[in-house]
Amino acid sequence: MNPIEEMKRESIFLKVLGSGMLILAIGMLPSLIYDIVDGNDLKVFLYPMLVILIVGTLFTVFSRYPSINNPIDGLLVIALMWFMMVVIGSIPFILSGINFVDSIFESTSGITTTGATILADIESWPRGMLMWRSMLQWIGGIMIILLFMFFLPMIGFGSRSLFGNETSGSGSGNLSLRLKDAGTQFVKIYMVLSIVLVLLLVVLGTPLYDSLCITFSTISTGGFAPKGDSIASYSPIVKLVVALFMFLGGTNFYLHYKATYHKKPSVYLHNQEFLIMVGIIVAASVFTIAVLSQTMGFNIDTVVDSIFTIVSASTTTGFASIDYSLWISSLIAIMFLAIVIGGSAGSTAGGLKISRVVILVKNAYNGLKSSLHPNAVYNVKMDKNIVDKTTVTNTVNLTILFAMTLAIGTAVFMLLGSNFEISFTTALSSITTFGPSMDHFGPYGSYNNMHTFGKLFMCFLMIVGRLEFITALIVFTPGFWREFMLSRRSLLKKPFRGLRR
Repeated sequence: MNPIEEMKRESIFLKVLGSGMLILAIGMLPSLIYDIVDGNDLKVFLYPMLVILIVGTLFTVFSRYPSINNPIDGLLVIALMWFMMVVIGSIPFILSGINFVDSIFESTSGITTTGATILADIESWPRGMLMWRSMLQWIGGIMIILLFMFFLPMIGFGSRSLFGNETSGSGSGNLSLRLKDAGTQFVKIYMVLSIVLVLLLVVLGTPLYDSLCITFSTISTGGFAPKGDSIASYSPIVKLVVALFMFLGGTNFYLHYKATYHKKPSVYLHNQEFLIMVGIIVAASVFTIAVLSQTMGFNIDTVVDSIFTIVSASTTTGFASIDYSLWISSLIAIMFLAIVIGGSAGSTAGGLKISRVVILVKNAYNGLKSSLHPNAVYNVKMDKNIVDKTTVTNTVNLTILFAMTLAIGTAVFMLLGSNFEISFTTALSSITTFGPSMDHFGPYGSYNNMHTFGKLFMCFLMIVGRLEFITALIVFTPGFWREFMLSRRSLLKKPFRGLRR
C-alpha cells in the first residue's frame, strides 16, 4: 500500500475543513494580485494564504472520508465549516488594521452572503480588500451548494434529509442522479454564470475590477459592491444585466441543471415556485413603478431602479440603485415583504423561500377545509406532487423559528437603543441575508456605529438565517451534544470498526 494511504486517518472533519481551507486560500489569490499591482502590503493576503494552503493540504492529503457515516457528525461539520470560514475570512481584515469584532462582522456578512458592512468609506479601502469582501460572498454562495449537495452526501442519511429540507416542494424531489454528481453540475453552472456575467459587464464598459467584484456578489446574491453608492452610479443597462443575474442566482439551481444538461428549458414554465417568483417580481415592480412615477416622473431611471430594487429584495441580494429608505411606507412594506418571502429553494437566496410559503398557505387552507369536513384527507401539493407530512411539519417548524428569531432579534436591537423600525428591519435583514436596513443602516450607510454586542448578535443572526435555522440552532441543544458524546463512546469501544481494508 502507498505510504501516504497508510498514514491517512478517517475523519470527515479534517477532510471537509481541509477542502474549505483550500478554497479560501485559492480565493485570496485575486486580492493578492491586486495588492501586488497597487503596491500594497503583501502580508495581508500572502502570509495567510500560504499558511492556510499548507494546513488545508495536510488536512486533505492525510485524511479520508469514513466508510461509516454519522448524521450527527454531518451537522457538526456544517457548524465547524462556517465557523472556520468566518475566522479565516476575518484574518485579512485584522491584518489591515480593522478591530477584531468588525473583522468578524465583515467576514460573517461575506460568507453568509448577507452584504451588511461596517466599512463607512468604501472607495478609500484597497482594491484587494474590497475584492476579498466580494470573493467571500462568492465562496459563501458556492459553499452552500457544496455543503448541502456535495460534501454531505458522503455522510449519508443526514445529508439527504438536509437536501430535502432545503429544496422542499421546489421540484427537486425527483432528482434521480446521485446528489454528489448533481452538486458537481450545480457548481459548474454557478461558475459559468459568473464567467458570463463578468464578460457581459466588461463588454458594457464596466472596468474589470468592478466587474469581478459585482459578479462575485451577484451570483451569490450577496450585495457587496466596490462603491459606496452600491450600483447607483452604473448605467441602466448594467443595472438590468445585474438584476437578471441576481434573478438567476435566486432561482433553483436544479431548474438550471434541467434546462442546460437535460436540454429542457421548458422546465421553468412547469415549475410552480419559479412562476410565483416571476409573478411576485412583476407585480411588485409594476406597483413600485406606478407609485414612484407620481413623484419622480415616468422615465427610464424610475423603471430600472424599481425593477432593480424589487429583484434585489426578492433574491435577498442587498444591492441598491436608489435610497429606498426615502420611499413611502407602502413601498417599503412591499419590499420587505419580498425579502421575507425570499427566492427559490435550492438557490443562493435567503428568506423563507417561495416553496415554503406556498406550502404554509396550502397547509393553512387545508386546515380550514378540515374544520368543515373533519373526516376528509387533504394533501399539500406542489407541481402536482404530494408534499410529504414530514416536509410540511419541517416547514411549519422552520417558520416558527424564523418568527421567534425575528421577534427576539427586534427586542435585542431595541434594548440596544434603536427604534422599532430600525430594530425590526435590522433583524429581518440579518436573518434573511439581505443586509441593509433603514436610516443610517440603510442602503448607503453602514453598521460601523452599531453597539459591539449588536454586531456580534447580528453575526449570530446571519449564520442562523443562512443555515436554515434548524440546522444551525440544533447544535445549541443539549440533545445534540448528548447524541454526539454517545457516538464518540461507541467509536472508542469499537476502534477498528469502519476502517478500510
